[in-house]
Amino acid sequence: RLSAEGESAPIDLALLSRILGEQDEASLLEILKMFTEQFPPLLAPLKSAIDDRDPQVVQDAAHAAKGAAASAAAVPLKALLDSLEREASTANWRNIEAMTGSVESEFRRVVEFCRTRGTDR
Repeated sequence: RLSAEGESAPIDLALLSRILGEQDEASLLEILKMFTEQFPPLLAPLKSAIDDRDPQVVQDAAHAAKGAAASAAAVPLKALLDSLEREASTANWRNIEAMTGSVESEFRRVVEFCRTRGTDR
């Protein structure tokens, strides 16, 4: 699914519906609101691990965040976290930091998606 700008939507609502077995969009959006509130604390250990230059903790933190993104059908966010998880083993900190910035930007897209759908009023 592409947006008007040609990029993937931050959330695949059809996939989320299948994951949760829920058809009601309002219920799905409430669940996404919880995701947007609970996801930021998953990024804190990632940022700390990058500051500490600890590739194993970066990998573990990216993996945990990736699972949360997958559960919320945040497909592009999950893909970025998957790449970050793999990149951690290289200890290429410039790439890891850039990828973390991309993760944060994509999460902002998820928040905006939820806001424009009426979940953050």
